[in-house]
Amino acid sequence: MTASIPGSKPEDMSQIVGHAISIAAFVVPAFVLALLGLWFGNWNTAAGLAIIWIGGLFAVTIRIQQKKTFTVIERFGKLWDVKFAGLRLIIPYIDNQILRENFLQKSVELFKDMEIDFVGGSAPVLADAWYQVGNPADLDDGDEEAIERVRSQVLKYTYRVRAEDRAARVADIFRGSFRTYLETRTIAEAQAEAEDLANKAVEGIPEREGAKVALAEIGVFPFPGKGIIVRDIVLPPIIIQLREQVLRGEMDAKEAVARAQVYWKPLTEMKTGFVGAGPGRMELTDGDILRLFLAQKGLDTLQRTPSNVTLIAKDIDNLQKIITVGEVSTGKGGSS
Repeated sequence: MTASIPGSKPEDMSQIVGHAISIAAFVVPAFVLALLGLWFGNWNTAAGLAIIWIGGLFAVTIRIQQKKTFTVIERFGKLWDVKFAGLRLIIPYIDNQILRENFLQKSVELFKDMEIDFVGGSAPVLADAWYQVGNPADLDDGDEEAIERVRSQVLKYTYRVRAEDRAARVADIFRGSFRTYLETRTIAEAQAEAEDLANKAVEGIPEREGAKVALAEIGVFPFPGKGIIVRDIVLPPIIIQLREQVLRGEMDAKEAVARAQVYWKPLTEMKTGFVGAGPGRMELTDGDILRLFLAQKGLDTLQRTPSNVTLIAKDIDNLQKIITVGEVSTGKGGSS
C-alpha cells in the first residue's frame, strides 16, 4: 500500500464504509471456510474453521496503542483513522500504518557548526529547541472537542512535511525566528537577554509573529515556557582576553588601594602622635607625610618588579653599582 503524497491529505473514508470493510474482513472468509467445512465434513467442521479464522485474524489484528502515542491509518488509499491510546484493530494487508509517533517532547539543535553575526562580532550559540506533536493544552483537556483538535494537528504533522524533513523543518522555523533577535544585539547584550530573546522568538511580539504560529501550521507546538533553551554563547578568544585584562586590572587596583592604606595609616598616626607630644617636639607636616608615602610606594613597586638597577654615587667619580631586584639574575658590577 503506497502512502499519500506529502502536503496532500487523502480523502477521508466514511465510517459506514470503513466499518463494513472491517466486518467483511472477518465474516466473508469465515463464511467461505464454513461452506468448505460443510462440503468436506459437517457442521462441527464448518464452525471450527470459521472460529479458527475469526480468532486468528483477531489475534493478529488487535493492537495496544500505548499512552501518549498515536497511529495514522489509511485503508485502501483513504484516511481511515487516527488511533489514540487503547485497544485498536489494525487489519493486515488492508490497513496501512502511515505514521506511528508519540506526544513526548523532542529537541533539535539550532545553530550546529555555525556562528551568529552579532552587532560588532560573531560567536557560536549553543541552543536547543524543544517541541511536541499536538497542543499540550488539548492533550491535557481530553474532552471530545480537544481530541478532535489533536486529531487535526496530528494530520497536519503527518501530511504537510515529509517524514525525513520534519525535524529539519522544525529547526528552520525556530532558528529563523531566534536568529532575527540575536543579530540585533551585541554578544554581551545577547548573553544578558538570552532567555527573554528566546521567549520573544517563540511567542512573538506585537510587531512580529513568533515561531509558535508557523509551527502550528505543521501540527507542532513548542514546550510551554521554554521552547528555546540557550546553553551558552561562546565568546571569541579576543573578548575573553579583554575580559581577563579588565578583571586583572580591577584586582590590581584593589590590591594597590589596600597597600596604600597600609602605608598611609601609620604615617597619619605618627603625625597625630607627634602633635600630642607637645611644643618643641618633632613636627610632621602633610607634605612630609606625602613624601614618605610616595617613597614607600615607590620602594614597594621596585621590589615587585624584576629588574637591574644601577646606582651612581654623585660624590665619588667613576663609581657605580648594579644590584638585582626581583628574580632577574645578573652578576654584580664593579667600578669603571
